[in-house]
Amino acid sequence: MAQFRAIVCDAETGGEGSYDFTGSGLLISASPMRVAQAFFESDAAQKQIRPHFPGYEIYSAFRHSDVWVITLTGSLITKDDRKIPFMCMINMTDPQ
Repeated sequence: MAQFRAIVCDAETGGEGSYDFTGSGLLISASPMRVAQAFFESDAAQKQIRPHFPGYEIYSAFRHSDVWVITLTGSLITKDDRKIPFMCMINMTDPQ
């Protein structure tokens, strides 16, 4: 399993979080939406993000192939259905 890191910034708090997760080494070459889904389904996101933001919407997902980074923009959805804009960058930190 390969190691990945997602850096998430949200517009409500201005906060930035770093979340490590594992996935197939082939994940980074999958569609950017599949990479986003893998992150939001990861243990890190399930434990640290999803309790506060049970839903999310992705508005753009793009792979920067020259550096193998996925960028996302969208909204994190709160329990009371407020939409908080966020951006995220995901990269592979260890290809094992």
